[in-house]
Amino acid sequence: MKKTLLGAAIALLSSSVVYAQDYQFEVGGAYMTGDQSGIDVDGFGLNAQLHREKVDTSKGPLNEAAFLDKSSFVNATWVTVKPDVSGADSVEATSIGGRFVTDKNIIIEAGYSAVEDDSSIKIGVGTYISNTMDVVASYESYDSDLDGGDVSTFSANLHGLHTLQGETSLAFDGGLAFQDHDGESAYVMSAGADYYLNKALSIGAGASLLTADNYDGSTIDFRANYFVTPIARIGVGYASQGQDADGDLMQLNASIRF
Repeated sequence: MKKTLLGAAIALLSSSVVYAQDYQFEVGGAYMTGDQSGIDVDGFGLNAQLHREKVDTSKGPLNEAAFLDKSSFVNATWVTVKPDVSGADSVEATSIGGRFVTDKNIIIEAGYSAVEDDSSIKIGVGTYISNTMDVVASYESYDSDLDGGDVSTFSANLHGLHTLQGETSLAFDGGLAFQDHDGESAYVMSAGADYYLNKALSIGAGASLLTADNYDGSTIDFRANYFVTPIARIGVGYASQGQDADGDLMQLNASIRF
């Protein structure tokens, strides 16, 4: 339960004229509320991202600036969730990672995350197929004391941005993953898109489907982001889990760039 809940929480940490302003550091926070298997939960999260060089924000939507500029960075996230159950403790998750892009457009990613006594290590390698599209293949090893075993995940993810008319554009994501948990297999498919009405405002949606030997789960999410100024963003998101999974989560978030 705690991995599913915090995974959804982390996943949720969009015509006015907005002028570009380069940045190198971004910090944000989020408040989330919802339920998991009939239990009400509330949570809070913080995240920070430091880029190796200043990010050029003149190439497209502000929310896609780091991707379009092929920026290298490190980031960190902290999330705490409290179930509304008498005597229940808060569950905390932390993660740290980074992305390095070479002069040859090769992408190298690495990350570490922990949820109480559980932890995972992830590495990825990919490339920019074009200036507006990349693909990354990853391997993640998840060590779970709660479930009593290790989970190995092999995945491939695609991200791209297609320019439409004027300042409008469409960002899209797709992913496939294979998981092995002590001989039991699972497959995950995901897809999503964000429509940019201009450089500052976007609305988006996504979906994922997990199929395992004795478990099926699905998630649908909706989101919107708006840059009030070139450096200040506010956002809202909602995720709903179905099939064998049962829960929903709403998130309000904001960030500022320096």
